[in-house]
Amino acid sequence: YKDETAVAGTAYYYRLTAVDMDGNKAVGDVSLPVKAKRTTCEESENIIPDYSFEGKNVLDDFKVAPYRLGGTSNPEDILKWNVIKGIEGEETHSGTTALKLVGNGKGSSWAFVRVDLDVKKDTNYTFTFHAKTEKGKVLWKLLNTTAWTVVHEASTSIKESDYDTWKSYTYSFNSGDLDKISFVFADAGGTVTIDDLYLFETEE
Repeated sequence: YKDETAVAGTAYYYRLTAVDMDGNKAVGDVSLPVKAKRTTCEESENIIPDYSFEGKNVLDDFKVAPYRLGGTSNPEDILKWNVIKGIEGEETHSGTTALKLVGNGKGSSWAFVRVDLDVKKDTNYTFTFHAKTEKGKVLWKLLNTTAWTVVHEASTSIKESDYDTWKSYTYSFNSGDLDKISFVFADAGGTVTIDDLYLFETEE
């Protein structure tokens, strides 16, 4: 269950009710208090620079790299992220700019949007980004920049009813021995747009 109305810092109590096929109902006990965590932060707390892609050099700053399917030179198989402008008819999550990757239906393409960041060791962090897709999944990875190994990989399937709708995705983690990390994003053969990335320290 995901409570999308919860307010950060507020404690909530929940109770589950189950109904079987014969209509028999069972009501569970009230839960212990659950405090909603912050998923975004003030700009001054955000470790990610130009987190909403509004800068002039966003494609360079975020190390945007094309992806060639099978090493092909066919222009239709060279996939890359592009800056879109809300004022040009494209929908952003906020501001006037977002990044969009249009896949070709041939599977996932790790055409990088890569964010390299310095973090403190053994520190709790929350990472949130906003994305929408026209079909398929939203794919992303958290990498150890120094060893270039995967720390966490997520593949989130999107219900057809939620296509073309902005959704937020949040991941909380402890940095452990890491002091340099990277986030990378991909499509899943469809089309994905990302905007408004947040990374900030948390107490727990």
